[in-house]
Amino acid sequence: MKIDRLIGIVTILLQTEKSTVPALAQRFEVSRRTIERDIDALCRAGVPLVTVQGYGGGGFIEPRYKLDKTLLSGPELAALVAGAAGVGSVSPAPLARSLAEKLGGSGMDDLLIDLSSHYRESLTPKIELLRTAIAEHARVRFTYYYAKGVAEKCAEPYRIVFQWGDWYMFGWCPDAAGWRMYKLNRLTLLSVTAQTFEPRAIPPEALDFNARFHDGTLLRARVAASECYRLVEEYGPACYTRQPDGSLLLEIGYTNEDVAAAWLLGFGAKAEVLEPPALRARMASEAQALCAVYGAPKK
Repeated sequence: MKIDRLIGIVTILLQTEKSTVPALAQRFEVSRRTIERDIDALCRAGVPLVTVQGYGGGGFIEPRYKLDKTLLSGPELAALVAGAAGVGSVSPAPLARSLAEKLGGSGMDDLLIDLSSHYRESLTPKIELLRTAIAEHARVRFTYYYAKGVAEKCAEPYRIVFQWGDWYMFGWCPDAAGWRMYKLNRLTLLSVTAQTFEPRAIPPEALDFNARFHDGTLLRARVAASECYRLVEEYGPACYTRQPDGSLLLEIGYTNEDVAAAWLLGFGAKAEVLEPPALRARMASEAQALCAVYGAPKK
């Protein structure tokens, strides 16, 4: 734990202009005395750490000092390169290659991370614009497509989030006076405005993105055994129980009926909703609508 904390202190001081003992103690959840001993140990080890007393003081590392890559293990270096490759998949800069060169060619050849999917050409410019807006505390304008239609939006961006297999912008919506998540693939005509904003304190509950989805409604459905792989892919092998007739009894919670209905329609006749009654009636209505579109089958 101590060596990890020492490396952490050096890393923080290399990334920031200066830091204080109380701030480092709070960051690593130890006493001030422990941080003072750590600083003393770093100085004895040859790290050029300078401390300034008085108002506005703190500790910092000589600008010419560089972190020796031998402080990181081989797997740690490889993980850094793999992570950089993931970020590089939605960045115009070849991060993984440059990082690998600086770290002596270390890489994780058995792990490939591509966060762009099929949308690199549209995602990369959006992410770069949003990073600029976040750094400059500038509002952004964009056209947004969602279930209610199409709307012109203005927001204060705070985070770019990769969650649930998609990219989102997390920010403050002045019109709704609340925190919102905007899916980047539904966001077009993005621009950074000249309007700046004073950064707000983000409450911890707003950053708990999974809490936005409350799977409070239970879905019970009979699914054909041939669709087992789809259930496992979406919800894992514990989401169903195999029935005596070979069918699968699916039991999961869901948040949005529209999303649940759209997902179930993908199974066609290979899934039958048992509960709740409202969703079962919804699926029957959808089936009738499909018959109206395609016509009743000829006898």
